[in-house]
Formats: sequence, C-alpha cells, structure tokens
Amino acid sequence: MSGDEGESEEPNDEDNEVQLGFVEKNTEERFLTREWLPNKIGGKPAWLVPINLPHPSVLVCSSCSLPLWFLMQIYAPLEHRDDTHHRAIFIFCCKTCSTFKAFRTQLPNENPFYSPSMESEGSGSSGEEGEGVEREHGEGEAEANASPTVSTSASSSTSVITPPSTVPSDSAASSPLTGNSDDEDEASYRTHIEIKEGIKCSPLCEVCGILAPSACSKCHVARYCSPTHQKFDWEFHSSECQSLLTGVATTPLPHPKCVGVFPQFELVTECEPAEDTIPDDVARKLHELEMSEGTTYNKGDEDSKAMQDIHRKMKVDKVFVHFQQRVARAPSQVLRYAHFPTGALWVSEKNIPRPQDIPPCQNCGAPRTFEFQILPQLIYFLGVDPQVSSFDWGTAAVFTCSSSCAPGLTASPTSTHSTHPTTTTSTPTPTPHCCSYVEEFIWKQDH
Repeated sequence: MSGDEGESEEPNDEDNEVQLGFVEKNTEERFLTREWLPNKIGGKPAWLVPINLPHPSVLVCSSCSLPLWFLMQIYAPLEHRDDTHHRAIFIFCCKTCSTFKAFRTQLPNENPFYSPSMESEGSGSSGEEGEGVEREHGEGEAEANASPTVSTSASSSTSVITPPSTVPSDSAASSPLTGNSDDEDEASYRTHIEIKEGIKCSPLCEVCGILAPSACSKCHVARYCSPTHQKFDWEFHSSECQSLLTGVATTPLPHPKCVGVFPQFELVTECEPAEDTIPDDVARKLHELEMSEGTTYNKGDEDSKAMQDIHRKMKVDKVFVHFQQRVARAPSQVLRYAHFPTGALWVSEKNIPRPQDIPPCQNCGAPRTFEFQILPQLIYFLGVDPQVSSFDWGTAAVFTCSSSCAPGLTASPTSTHSTHPTTTTSTPTPTPHCCSYVEEFIWKQDH
C-alpha cells in the first residue's frame, strides 16, 4: 500500500495549469502519420523513430502473455534541449487484463530521419498571439502563452505538449513547425516535418503495426509480430499470397485493417478551465466531508466505532470527490498532462504510490517523475462494451525519466513491485535488442 491511510492530502495544483486531452473524431487520416508528429489514439503507432522498434517479446501482457495493443501516443518535445527537439511517448495496453506499458523516444533537430526544422516568425499558428480556441463542446480555452505550452489555431485545437518544468521561465509559448501551406484550414496549425528519403524502416505487423520480425513463409511479403497475428490475418492474406506466388490477379477479401486495433482519433488539447462553479451535488458532498473532519469519537463506544468506519470511507470518498470536482470542469477529457511536482489527480486514497514505489529509469538510473495520466473516459471512445469486457481502470499515471535520457545507454534493469497486493503496475522489462525506445513506468490505480 502506498503509505498509511489518512496520509493522503488533497492535491494542491490550483496554481499550475494542466493540459487536457480530448478526442477529435473528424481528423483526416493523413494528419495522423508520423510526418505530422501526431497526438493520436488507436489505430497503429506512428513511430517517430522508424527503426530499432520495441521487440514484440516486450510488447506482451505481463499477466496473460498476449500481445499488447497500441492505445495512444503524445508528442511532447523539450524544446530548450536539442537532443529532445522531437520527443514522443507511446502507450500500449492489454484488452483483457487492463495492463499498460509506455515507451519514450526522442531525436535532436539534426537527425537521420527528418529534415531539420526551420522555425519562422509567426509559423504554426493561424490565430493572433494569445487568441483562445473555442471547442465545439465548449469546455475550455487554450491560451497561446499558457504553460504547459499549447500551439493552436483559431479554427481547431491541437498541441505540441511541452512540459512546463523543463521550459525556462522567461520562454514564450512554443509554436509548431510550419504547416502544409496546401491546406490552410486543416494543416496551418499542425506540425509537419519532411521525411528524408532512403531510410530503411523496420518492417511492421500487418495487423497491429509493431515490429514484425517474421514474414509469411510462402510469399515472404506480409510481415507479422507473432504467430497469433499471422493466424488472425491468414483468412484475408491467403488470396493475396496466392496471387503473389502465381502472378495471377485474384479478388482478395476486403481486409479488415481496423479489426483488432482500437478506433483511431486525433488527441487535441486545451488548458484546463478555471473553477467557476462547482456542481451542487459535488459541493454538498465536499461540505459534508469537511464537516466530518472535526468529528471526535469515544473509544469503546460501538456507535463511535461505526462512525469511525463511516469516516474512513468518507475520507476515501473525499479523494474521489476531488477527482470528480476537477474532471467536472471538462467531463469529456481523456488525458491530463501535468508535468509538475504535485503529480497525478488520483481517483482514490487507496494505492497512491509512494516515492519508493516509482522505480528509477532503467536506462540511466535517474528518478522518474509524473508526466501525464490517462482517464477512464477514454474507454467510451474505444468501442469497448463494459458488459462483456473487463477492460477498465481508474487512472493510469505515466512516470518518465526526469533526465529524459537518450535511448541506447547501458541498461540497468530494475526489479520492483508495489507492496500492496492489489496494485497493478507496469515494471519496465529489459529490451532484448538494440532499441530506439526506452520503456517507462505506469502506475495503474483502479476505482
């Protein structure tokens, strides 16, 4: 368990701005490819570094050993450092066990895969400096000079997420790189970079989009991450395979490219709205809990013992009510990016990690710090039926290397586990081959 009951304090993060992530359903697929440095949910990964990908043996569930599915990625550069000019974090999960794994990668501006970015005055934003962004759901505004910094347009909201704890205090808000001028309405606020030619990318699985070490033994064209996904795909690949072998064109079955993977959406961000009014029911609960804090009980009195039990439950509820209070400001949020010391917004007083529960970076040994969390509201958009699936969580908090070290350093694998038997965590596993990605740590807290 993470500390004794009663030690948890209500987070004091009111003075820090939090970026909220929302699902955007109407984004053209081309804007979710790697040259657009996307923040995205579902589909297949848009690998920032297209070689030396995490090995499929790492991307398996620690509980059931089935392959993990890609859940989301965020683009979060540390722009005051050249070696993190490009930086992205990828999240994978098990649909059966609700376990998670996170992988981070980064690149300097000068790198083998993309042309160096040339930022020009006013590039990346079609709106005036400081202009707010109105969302269709009307749940907040993004300010051009907010920290964490958000790059936006007047017609839509998207972001290049920049952790505020790593940005010099006198720096202005970051802007994305120059957009594609061919599509002013859609692309002007997005970050676009040119992919260099001649780079041989790692082969990807036909089904899930992760590294595919194996090929079809007949045609040697289709690639797969595992026998599981090859069997899954054979019904649809068989006719194509025969055509490749014989040279005779056939009419293949429509390939269900989206079967198995989660629905694909863009993840757009805004700063968390200020607290204007608290819903009446939440305000009432908070008032009742605050009043209960001053209640005293007599030892030996059975009624008092019962009241103590109620009080303990109410204290747990207080953390949950605070969670409800903050989330109620923008109910459809699916992600909270808050890279500062106050950390995650926990859903319960139980199983909040202590500092010693968060292992140091397995790559360089530096402490890990909280960066963002994934909220259960995301499940609604993933098309998961709660009546037939156990896929669920209270919050999944992602902790990343405080030094944001470069991948490829000498690994020092950490063996760690929570002292609480019901806590589910993601403990980094040593990668069995040279990898451009560093595994980070996720603490899953259930309802």
